[in-house]
Amino acid sequence: MGIAQYDVVGIGEAELRYGLGFLRSQIKAHDLPAVSANLVYLDSGDYIVEPYSVVKRGGFKVGVTAVSGELESFRGKESLKDWRDQNVTLSDPETALTEVIDRMRQKEKVDLVIVLSHMGYEEGAKLGEAIPGIDVWIEAHNRGRMVTPEKKGETIYAACRGRSSGYGELYLSLAEEGAVSNFVGRAGGLTSKGRSDEAALAVIMEFKQAGKKPTRRVRKADQPVVDAAMVSKDTFVSAESCRKCHAGVYESWAMTGHASAYATIAETAQWNDPDCLICHTTGYGEMSDPESGMIEPKFWNVQCESCHGMGTQHSRHPGAAEVPEHVCLECHNQSNSPEFDYDAYVEHIVHH
Repeated sequence: MGIAQYDVVGIGEAELRYGLGFLRSQIKAHDLPAVSANLVYLDSGDYIVEPYSVVKRGGFKVGVTAVSGELESFRGKESLKDWRDQNVTLSDPETALTEVIDRMRQKEKVDLVIVLSHMGYEEGAKLGEAIPGIDVWIEAHNRGRMVTPEKKGETIYAACRGRSSGYGELYLSLAEEGAVSNFVGRAGGLTSKGRSDEAALAVIMEFKQAGKKPTRRVRKADQPVVDAAMVSKDTFVSAESCRKCHAGVYESWAMTGHASAYATIAETAQWNDPDCLICHTTGYGEMSDPESGMIEPKFWNVQCESCHGMGTQHSRHPGAAEVPEHVCLECHNQSNSPEFDYDAYVEHIVHH
């Protein structure tokens, strides 16, 4: 976020996953313009970060705030006691938003009010209808449902596609008095193709290398370091390609739950949900169509490369790739797999 130089960063419930102290250290270290209307201290009710920010663009004053759902409905299911031990809570979203929006309108005299939401589209739409004065509502917990922005009443609703593999665009045309005269946008998915930022790549590679700590289940602890310059050259090849040299391992994998991961959503409403496909297929984002979001059947399920890395990397540096716990946690996180236990779960997918 620091490298991207965001004008405003909306703090959601997941940003507290590593504790308030860690969040504060990151905000300070990277000078992040963090806002939240309802992230407050439990004892005093005071704001933990700034409740809003005013950004000046093209002669207009834009007020931006953020809001998250109440702790009791937090989908991450972390212990409420852990949060409250840190003197942290999320106050009532409607009350908090109403107060902050009134301050932005009355005190700051903003021309436009934008809310960055971690509520979910359904709850967000209800709040947008209940609270006057919101020009734009941008939803983070979209799960791929909203592709293009839409207007309900006086509020424009837009969203990203979810997770760090998705993004959203919204372009506004403003009249002289600051009213929105027109808008257009879409939610899309990022791939590793195209332009990239060297500083961002360095951060990503540093993170990946830091996670390569030996564990009880590591096959090989000397996985070669992947140079940032190689990222754009690598690609996924599918389990069928791996099978040519590793037939026995392939047959063993085919008996695991990973081999039928796509089948668990294929007959449901989530069959084409990007937030589901990213964990029920292999290489989603890299191998999926950038427009439709669809991915070829040969990349369905949690295949070899989901855990061991791209096949092209393996072909240049043979050897069993390390699979530390943090790789599993990319999908088996608190939201998707709250009961996940590495040692217990790994027994069901070990193959030889």
